Amino acid sequence: MHGHSLAEYMRCIDRDDWRCVGELMLSSAHKLAKAGADFLICPDNTVHQALPDFLDRSPLPWLHIAEVVAGEAASRGFRRVGLSGTRYLVESDVYPEKLTARGGPFEGMETGLPLSIVHPEVYLSLAARAEEMLAEARSKQASQPSR
Repeated sequence: MHGHSLAEYMRCIDRDDWRCVGELMLSSAHKLAKAGADFLICPDNTVHQALPDFLDRSPLPWLHIAEVVAGEAASRGFRRVGLSGTRYLVESDVYPEKLTARGGPFEGMETGLPLSIVHPEVYLSLAARAEEMLAEARSKQASQPSR
């Protein structure tokens, strides 16, 4: 796993410089290839719009999150897909392109939430799940006999 800081990404995104975002992702790709990875996954929807700018230079293949979603939607026969995300994501072609490529029809998206709203929501969700996992680990440890 490798990732540049959010601040580095945001400097590029705030300038609407997706090539810059792509260079950060490509930098991570090279580090992960050297570490022995077989393929790459980026869990951030928004930065997927930079993939076309560098994919042909990537040392490893990328699993595209929107392709996976589009494939699942098609296999289940979904005709409408809703998306919640940052303005950068919902105003991009990341999902419409992949959904229409799978036979669509794709029906529009609502405007996304600003980062100032999304990030605290994501943080709170992750923090809550982390607390659950910690409680589960403590419970499991407490139920094991002492050595």
